[in-house]
Amino acid sequence: MSNQVEMVMWDVQHGHATYVKSPNKRHIVVDLGIGSYDDNNTTFSPLLHLKNKYGISQLDYVIITHPHLDHIDDILNFDALSPKVLSRPRQLTNEEVMSGVRDADRAKFLKYCEINSRYNGSISNDSPNNTGNPDNFGGLKIRSFTPTSCNHNNFNNHSIVAVFEYADIKVVVPGDNEKCSFDELMQRSAFV
Repeated sequence: MSNQVEMVMWDVQHGHATYVKSPNKRHIVVDLGIGSYDDNNTTFSPLLHLKNKYGISQLDYVIITHPHLDHIDDILNFDALSPKVLSRPRQLTNEEVMSGVRDADRAKFLKYCEINSRYNGSISNDSPNNTGNPDNFGGLKIRSFTPTSCNHNNFNNHSIVAVFEYADIKVVVPGDNEKCSFDELMQRSAFV
């Protein structure tokens, strides 16, 4: 087993996509942005890059911080890596997600809703995919915090905040949370 965590963050135009490889070679992705800001390549797929350039055939854990287009733009390639677990703000219904979707983006949001419905099980405490046990990820601690009390008319305020910790270093992927959700999260001692 390695003694390091590898993280790659892609600047994918309006958002980002993050890849994390744990010391025991578990593969985690946060958000599914698409494109490349560097060279104005609007078709770059981080998921297909992981599959074709890194040789990854399956993801162990995917976190979609919230269902806005810049966070799910690569969703049509989701099944190419057969993720074992999907974490997303479950309090947002498929009906809410589809409300007001533009026709040009409809296929991506329909795919999100299909995946949202498909990944409906829970993870048991003894599951090797339970992020609550750092041993499952080679000592990498993965914590996520989901605000739930803000109005559903702003999905930003339902973004999952993912925290990765290894060797006394923390990396926080905050989604697009705004004041309402951070006010809620700051009331939780585990988050603070």
